[in-house]
Amino acid sequence: MIGPIITTTFFNLTAYLLILLILQYFCCAHLNLTNRNLLICILIAIFSMVITQFFCSEIISTNIILVVLFGTILFLSRKRIIDLLLSIFAFLLYMTFCIFPLSLIETLFPNLDHTISPFGITYSGIGLVIDSSTLILLFGIRYITEKYTYHSKLSVKELLLSALLPLFSLMSLTIVYIAENSLLPANLFWNISMTLLFIAGYIYYFHTLIDTRVRAHREILARTQTAYLHTQLDSLQHLQEKEKDVQKLRHDLKNHISVIETLCAQGNYTKVLEYTGKLNCSYLTDTQPLSGNAIADTIIHAKKKLAEEANIAFTLTGNLSGLNAMSDPDICGLLANAYDNAIEACIPQEHAYIHTKANSTKNHTFIEIRNSIPKRIKIHHNSLKTTKGDKYNHGYGLEIMKQIAHKYHGSCEISSSNTEFTLIFKLITPRITS
Repeated sequence: MIGPIITTTFFNLTAYLLILLILQYFCCAHLNLTNRNLLICILIAIFSMVITQFFCSEIISTNIILVVLFGTILFLSRKRIIDLLLSIFAFLLYMTFCIFPLSLIETLFPNLDHTISPFGITYSGIGLVIDSSTLILLFGIRYITEKYTYHSKLSVKELLLSALLPLFSLMSLTIVYIAENSLLPANLFWNISMTLLFIAGYIYYFHTLIDTRVRAHREILARTQTAYLHTQLDSLQHLQEKEKDVQKLRHDLKNHISVIETLCAQGNYTKVLEYTGKLNCSYLTDTQPLSGNAIADTIIHAKKKLAEEANIAFTLTGNLSGLNAMSDPDICGLLANAYDNAIEACIPQEHAYIHTKANSTKNHTFIEIRNSIPKRIKIHHNSLKTTKGDKYNHGYGLEIMKQIAHKYHGSCEISSSNTEFTLIFKLITPRITS
């Protein structure tokens, strides 16, 4: 009794995981599928499947996969209605990846003995190989997605392919089945051609998915590098301005010293005191922010200048020396995007402000950037939709910041009140190796 239950539960759990992972990583569902949540779902699924096999009818125990799957979607999804609709495409893709290839092999090789019978329960050995391979592929995709913190969005093209690939595969399988069971002399041609088309459809589908995600990842990297190059340009311009200030200071000091020397030679010390008291030494004051990190200082200086030109109050308190072990492009991608978004949000307002608090310890860096806003911003699960008209070229800023924060085992969190938007970075910064 226990053996058949364990075997059936194993195969049902495999199907459950396949559909769940296809839904998340191929159909781009909005599931909070962390390692902890995934483990909880697996345990609940196992418990449900075992209990229903003990106490319920065979029909109920067979359909428990659907109940557990829909329960998982309702429990973990941030957009339940959308994900429930996407589950239809996930079922179709599951059939395409696991059921149709098995049927094709069984049709082409009917004499091949590919069954296994653990504890008297008969299953297809080839089906087990296909399911296991697909599951390994999906867990590999999950690992890469979590490692690089990349969360893709489902494009219209991918959605259409998710619907057309099962139909195309079913059509090819049907033609192969008809040809194999007919006496037509051309059945070999149909078998070979339809099998090749079957495989070609898979290759095209995966090529489209990979190409879409690679292009999106490259766009994010390109935007980060572009922001970094702009920062380097701002740094060079700032150095050029400083050089002009030094030349001006040198020229002015030469004139002032000449006047003071003349007054001293005349013995008119009262005039000297009066003259020096009227000198304007504001150009001697360096307003360059000092955060403890050179590239951060450059970025903050450039953004502070832009903010002040737009009549936005800009303040910085704290230390960013913990960023010294981070790469310059990552620092730029983190801070430049944060300040660009803050400045853009502040521009239409009066009495606007951007306040930054930073704190660095041996291994941790905490950055809080607060800016005024005209009205509350809707935030859902630490994400917001861009309000800009050009949605293709915008909306990457927050995604870039999240990816960089996750790269350093940290987080990027946003919140909003009626008058203020807050962005918080919590980073575990690596140690500098010599």
